[in-house]
Amino acid sequence: MLASAPPDHYELATRLVLADTNVDSLLVIFIPPLVTAPKEVAEAIVRGAAGAGKPIVATFMSAQGAPAELKAIPSYAFPEAAATALARVVTHGEWRRRSRGAIPVFTDIRPEVARNIVSGVNGWLPASATQRVLSAFGIQSAEMVQAETEDEAVNVAHGMGTAVAMKAVGPTILHKTDVGGIALGLTGDDAVRRAYRNMRARLGEAMSGVVVQRMVPDGVELLVGATSDPNFGPVIACGTGGTLVELFSDVVLRLHPITDVDAAEMINELRGAPLLRGYRGSVPADEAALRDVLLRISALIEACPDILELDINPLKVLAHGTCAVDARIRVGSVTVPPSRRVIY
Repeated sequence: MLASAPPDHYELATRLVLADTNVDSLLVIFIPPLVTAPKEVAEAIVRGAAGAGKPIVATFMSAQGAPAELKAIPSYAFPEAAATALARVVTHGEWRRRSRGAIPVFTDIRPEVARNIVSGVNGWLPASATQRVLSAFGIQSAEMVQAETEDEAVNVAHGMGTAVAMKAVGPTILHKTDVGGIALGLTGDDAVRRAYRNMRARLGEAMSGVVVQRMVPDGVELLVGATSDPNFGPVIACGTGGTLVELFSDVVLRLHPITDVDAAEMINELRGAPLLRGYRGSVPADEAALRDVLLRISALIEACPDILELDINPLKVLAHGTCAVDARIRVGSVTVPPSRRVIY
């Protein structure tokens, strides 16, 4: 069309393009020349689009914007914004057509055990209680034993008969790495004693004891968990884990409850997903086991709505199975709405 095209040309071109079976949507761009009135062009576009049943957007590139006569046809100041809007419509359509999946029913979980542990608690669960809650829902954790004294820590480590990790325990110790409350790969009594004494000297009375835990070699470190959003209720999270989780900001969220399709999509959307799939010759990790953990966490939140925050970081995804290396659970009275999500 020429710049001087009259309104009738806009009407005819709009009708012909929309009638083409090879066209799914239409963007009409109008830059007002001196000889054509924007109002009349807008009316012509509306007539041409009548009854088409296809998405149509417009761009009237003028200081006054689109005339009121354009009515229900969305108009944007620049073509790029209009094209982005059409792209979002396509993405939304694909999302609407996708399978919603299903919420699995686990026959090996023990909801009553988890509920009894969290009942009446207000605050962070002890490490041993957190491990029992996870175990009740079939989420495997690395073997660990709490020790109150240096000698107890040595005896526990000696009994495990392998390299161990030592983690400081205390009501104010949440991010152990930040305060020097973790020692890894300890072998032998002397190493365990040195680690304990260093932590005690560093943390003082803030450390009420330690957890001695069997080391879990290899595996891809991820974060999985749940939190309570004040507007949406429970939200399930999956992200690249370890000590750099805040730096990478590679976390995907879904409203609770999640389906098997949601769990798969969460993993696929991670920037760190290639790490699970044999990145640079490494052994591929067990993605099916990771999906299973995400679904079990959703089932746990359903059974125990008093859990306000659950954080497993890292969850090591191994060649076969997964293992929770560090976990926290915060319990309290529910002050957020239940999930509004409905799975049909």
